[in-house]
Amino acid sequence: MSEGNREIAKIIKKLDELYEHLEQLKVETISSLGKKEALHIIDFHGNNWIDISGWIMAEYREEVRNSLLFFYYCMVFKEICWMQLLFLMCNYSAVYRNLRYVWELIFQGYYVDSRCSDEDLDRRIELARELEEERYGWRLVNSVLKDLGFSDNQIEKHVRPLWVYLNKHAHPSPLQFEEVARADFSILVTDAFNKELAVSLLRKTDAVFDLIHYAMLKSFSKAIGLAKKYRFLNEWKKYAPLTYSIVTDKDEIFCEP
Repeated sequence: MSEGNREIAKIIKKLDELYEHLEQLKVETISSLGKKEALHIIDFHGNNWIDISGWIMAEYREEVRNSLLFFYYCMVFKEICWMQLLFLMCNYSAVYRNLRYVWELIFQGYYVDSRCSDEDLDRRIELARELEEERYGWRLVNSVLKDLGFSDNQIEKHVRPLWVYLNKHAHPSPLQFEEVARADFSILVTDAFNKELAVSLLRKTDAVFDLIHYAMLKSFSKAIGLAKKYRFLNEWKKYAPLTYSIVTDKDEIFCEP
């Protein structure tokens, strides 16, 4: 082994020792929650991403080339993989920050696409950059929710509280610190598993991705025909009721995170 490789091996060994406790956290998360819940983010939301993106590609092969929404959606799978890893390692706040990011990302893509149907992708990216100066955060999300057909009452009752909660993890928030401290004070200063916090995070993850996938199928509605044949569609009734409603023509029901 060369001197350079020996030095790299020493660094890797030190890093492995530094993060050794994270392996135990993964074991504890899986053993406490069970395989289905512990791997829910990648198994449910990751597989939904694979299927929905495939249906959209099948029905909109040419159109997606200029879609900012679909371009952004292609970035989401990587984030799902990271969220799953962060969840297993009990970094719940980091998952919440990623949830807020992907939610706003997809809604920005939806907002631009719905107003720029004749523009190419490069121009839509420029418009998204301009949009950051005037419409972002809740203003953007609220506009898209109304575009999607949600009433003010639905938004205020079911969606805005979720957005506010995610923001508590995206910005320093004494209220969020207090909530975590009540469940397990040690989590504020070290990595630790907490079943109550973990399950709560999973349900909020469901609620965010339900809104994301609802927006995708609303925008690429021809993909709904393929979704109707999905053999795991009944799972959406529990974990993605909004998405289930648009596929089955049922009344809209929101996740209760």
